[in-house]
Amino acid sequence: MDIKYFQRNCIRKGKNRKNVGDPMNVLKQMLQKAFLVLSTPSKFFEKIRNEKEGLIEYLVLISLVFSILFAALFTVHEIFIGVGRFFIIGLIMAFASGFIVTLGIVFLETLIIHFFALIFRCKRGYNNTAKAVVYGNTPTFLFSWIPFVTIIATIYCWAITVIGISKLHNVSIKKAIFVVVPISIVIIYLSILVMGYDSILGPFASEILHLS
Repeated sequence: MDIKYFQRNCIRKGKNRKNVGDPMNVLKQMLQKAFLVLSTPSKFFEKIRNEKEGLIEYLVLISLVFSILFAALFTVHEIFIGVGRFFIIGLIMAFASGFIVTLGIVFLETLIIHFFALIFRCKRGYNNTAKAVVYGNTPTFLFSWIPFVTIIATIYCWAITVIGISKLHNVSIKKAIFVVVPISIVIIYLSILVMGYDSILGPFASEILHLS
């Protein structure tokens, strides 16, 4: 795939009214945005600097993608260890918890990072912080469900979020690092206390290590 193609077509000023509300078009735009933010985050945030719509749709859709992938991993895990009588209930809970917890974490992370952004005099508003956090979490949405890849996805998530804060709030990378990284480290520390290996190595990682 040609990156320049996505740079030309991913984000447009105005909307094609014929495609408004078209689920396939919305999904296509989400995938294009995900590709661009992962491949060239700096250029991506420059392009969406004045974006007013689409953030909520992106968050909901990519959270659904994560939930589907997490539910699929849960299914593989259950098949591997033996499907129990409560498999269907567990599958539904895996999907629902993946979706709800993801939205909750992103919302909380945005509030906390914006609090630190205000401390460091990032004055471009809450919406720009939300853009940096939501789009910055793309690696975790798409890859953190894979055991042992979570830590890599998390580090790249931090990097993209730092770039997003820098570009959208028009501050230096150094200042953006002070806004993002400290609270991210605290979140990881708390996650380890609650979830152990799984929080940094991915779902079911502790069981895989135990089996090995």
